[in-house]
Amino acid sequence: MQKAIIDISRRFIKLIIAIFWEVFKSSLWLLIQVIELAAWIVSALSEKIARMQRMVKIALNRNKTALITWPLKQLLLGIWAVIVAIFWLLIQTIELFIWVLSQLGEFFSSNTFPSISDLKSGVKKTNHQLWLRKKLKRRKYLLLIAIILLLPSVLLALASFTAAEINFQGHLLVKGMSFTYVGSYNNKLFLNSIRRLKQIEIEGRQQLTLIGKFQSQTTPTFNSLTKLTVQLPSRSSKLILKPVDSQHSQLELFELRLQPNTKVTDFSYNPDGHKLTISLLPESAKLPNFLKLSLGKQPLNITLENYNLPDSNLKHTQTNFTEFTFTPTQAEVNIVLEKSTGISINLPAAEPDISNQWIWGYLNVQDVKFYQTTPSKSEPSFYSTIIQGKVQMAGQELNITSDRFFLPSQPGIQRLGDIRIHSQKPQSLEVRIQGKASSIAVGTDINSPINRIQGKFLNRYLSRYGLPTLLAFWAATVGSLLLWFFKPKS
Repeated sequence: MQKAIIDISRRFIKLIIAIFWEVFKSSLWLLIQVIELAAWIVSALSEKIARMQRMVKIALNRNKTALITWPLKQLLLGIWAVIVAIFWLLIQTIELFIWVLSQLGEFFSSNTFPSISDLKSGVKKTNHQLWLRKKLKRRKYLLLIAIILLLPSVLLALASFTAAEINFQGHLLVKGMSFTYVGSYNNKLFLNSIRRLKQIEIEGRQQLTLIGKFQSQTTPTFNSLTKLTVQLPSRSSKLILKPVDSQHSQLELFELRLQPNTKVTDFSYNPDGHKLTISLLPESAKLPNFLKLSLGKQPLNITLENYNLPDSNLKHTQTNFTEFTFTPTQAEVNIVLEKSTGISINLPAAEPDISNQWIWGYLNVQDVKFYQTTPSKSEPSFYSTIIQGKVQMAGQELNITSDRFFLPSQPGIQRLGDIRIHSQKPQSLEVRIQGKASSIAVGTDINSPINRIQGKFLNRYLSRYGLPTLLAFWAATVGSLLLWFFKPKS
């Protein structure tokens, strides 16, 4: 009798401990749900606030009346999102409370106390003891089921934390950039139909022939010429063409075409002089780039620096610098750019619809840099050319302000989309970028990023909010199935 009472007391204590353990587990699960919902609310509100700040800034520049209507609308949307979140939390709390009650009910029903006579005789067994015996018989099958359910969970967790290369895209306003064209098309059109040029300057090694009438006060021999071949033998050699009457200029850059693996070491825009500058370096002389000019029929002022005149009759007139007036009779001039070449173009005033057609983007590229390097004996200095911009990746967005560096991991930027001159303030080059990276970052120093977005494997297939939703759904599903499989049977 005394032994039976001790046994009943021991069972009762175990029952109390088990009840407290079930309540603790349920409370912990509820706490996790509350934390997840709170994190979601904070994230959603933070995104709303950041978006509101951006839109307010835009509204100040465009339409000041939007300051009244748009923030109010966003505030109402934010309040509605909070109400939905609270309602969701309430539903989760009710469901968990019902689940706790049901589990406690099953626990009480499966752990009924035997009578004293049954304890003395030792004949009757509790439902829990019977279930334990059955469970031991089925443990191999249950273990296999648990492994099958837990293995995808492990793989899903690993995939959610494994870094992977995913796509990103952005929109930047820059002072200049450099890149290497790696497209498969030869003679890729880059600059097109820039008319009424005020001046064009070509620097580097090349040769061209001018056909027309020449007039020079310093070199009278030029006055009798109808054709002049000019060689620019060194990197410092220059050819400058400038219309005599710039108001009625007929000088036109007809087209500039790039060959694969051409390095564009500098492509920049200077708003002060409304000047576009480009420096080219072809892969080899066998794959030269091509520049075609239309000189028109109006007189041009020609300036030559560090030049050669192959004509033997003109060698005695050759100096390091000369100027003359040239009236073309043959408008088209084709220049083969076999070596490193710099081209500087003084652009005309033009409407955006016209200037947007000057630069042809959609280039497959690599080694894109939005910064300049200043050589130094000790350590080179880097200066960002970015004025402002935004880059999106994995459903998140990085804002880039003036003089900040954009730092993607390899392979980085792979395509330059639309490129145009941004005529509104801040005047600059406007470029859209696309690429692939495992992470993108922004920093005030090229070696010290501040803000970063890390790409995950599952980001290739799921959005920013889809990933935690899938993880929560799978965790709840696996937990429910495991509970159902291992639950004591009455």
